[in-house]
Amino acid sequence: MNLGVYVKSLTISEEIGHAVENINEGIEKGLLNDASIFYDDVGPNHLQMKCGCFNSADIWNFTGHLIVTSAKQASSVINIVNKFKLMYYYKWHNEDDMMNTIGVVNHPLVKTICRTDEDAVELYRITGSKPAAVVDNFKLSDVLEAIKK
Repeated sequence: MNLGVYVKSLTISEEIGHAVENINEGIEKGLLNDASIFYDDVGPNHLQMKCGCFNSADIWNFTGHLIVTSAKQASSVINIVNKFKLMYYYKWHNEDDMMNTIGVVNHPLVKTICRTDEDAVELYRITGSKPAAVVDNFKLSDVLEAIKK
């Protein structure tokens, strides 16, 4: 399986730390054939990554399952015609535009996952949609389970 993660910034953060940790583990254990991290902004990062890192302008060339961590980014890639399946990871960022978030969550091509059970309850209250799964900090086994749903 090929997994991609699209983040706002490649700079060291909790988000990047968990994503890289789980991608590296997936590559080492053979659960992932390949992985890529896409970003809008680059910054200092000392983490050892067993995957490629690419500017978001290269997403059009990606094939696999793509996890996006903000509704704004998800809405920008929804209409890219390519062979990736889009998964929106709700609540990595405080979303400013709730109407956009509702549109992303209710889009037929987007599968939504949440970080916590509380986030899942909030997502349902705001959008009327339940997430495909609750995934704690990019835990790969939970991500793979959500992909199967």
